[in-house]
Amino acid sequence: MRRPLRSFAALLATAIAGRAQLHTVDAAVGSPELPRLSEQVDYVTTAHVFGLTADTELTWSPTTWLEAGIEQPWYRRRVAFGDPASGRLRDTLEGRGDMVLHSKLALLRENAIAQSDSLSLLMELSLPTGAHDAAVAGVELPRRQQLGLGATGAGLGIAYTAVRYRERTSAAFVWRHFGNHDGFDPGEELELDLAWSYRLQPRVFDASAPEPEWRLCAELLGKYRTDDQERSRGMDGGGSEIHLELGLYCQANGWLCLQSAVRVPLYADLGDPFGNTWIGCTFAVQVTF
Repeated sequence: MRRPLRSFAALLATAIAGRAQLHTVDAAVGSPELPRLSEQVDYVTTAHVFGLTADTELTWSPTTWLEAGIEQPWYRRRVAFGDPASGRLRDTLEGRGDMVLHSKLALLRENAIAQSDSLSLLMELSLPTGAHDAAVAGVELPRRQQLGLGATGAGLGIAYTAVRYRERTSAAFVWRHFGNHDGFDPGEELELDLAWSYRLQPRVFDASAPEPEWRLCAELLGKYRTDDQERSRGMDGGGSEIHLELGLYCQANGWLCLQSAVRVPLYADLGDPFGNTWIGCTFAVQVTF
């Protein structure tokens, strides 16, 4: 009886395991019986900004082929801008950012014992819920330094995830387009993310003796953005960046998942008023009901 129990445990773990990666979209659609609430905290330092982001996300699958979610970030940023020679302006911004509604439509789902392949269509809608007109000493901050863009956006993409026993690999591609707001037209974005994780413990799932699942995770995060437009005039803001993220994942039990990671830049020429990212740290908690 022990072998069937192990086989069932491995199949169950493949079906309900939380995403092992922090930023790359996992193509697998969650179980309709397991809505998930997650809180992800990012700390990022750049040339001009020290930023803390708390991202709250609620995800639910009404069917086995469709997943929907809502994501609301909260920011605390210490910003600095202006000419260093004439004196820089500094301030702290705090508040909610732009809300994102997202969904995942399963195009392929093939599950076996400790193996699976998933291919999903990704869709998202960004709503301008964050403030976008903050000023320091009477000078309005650049739109990219605001808590929100002030523009509605839509995204479309595709994701693939493969599980092979102790390894999990994902790839996700997303294109985003934003509308014009008060003459400001954000540049279009392309994201290509790759993720790989390896289960350190347990080597074999055993339903008769459950134990926490530990994974080592690595992600390669790439972004390309076209220049913003201000009243039909080109602005800085375009370019590309590539980051490497290394982290640790722990599925503590059937309802609690903990993750942490460090992110470092490999390449960056993004014309962003924040400046290029120096280093980022992430901690996440996910609760499954």
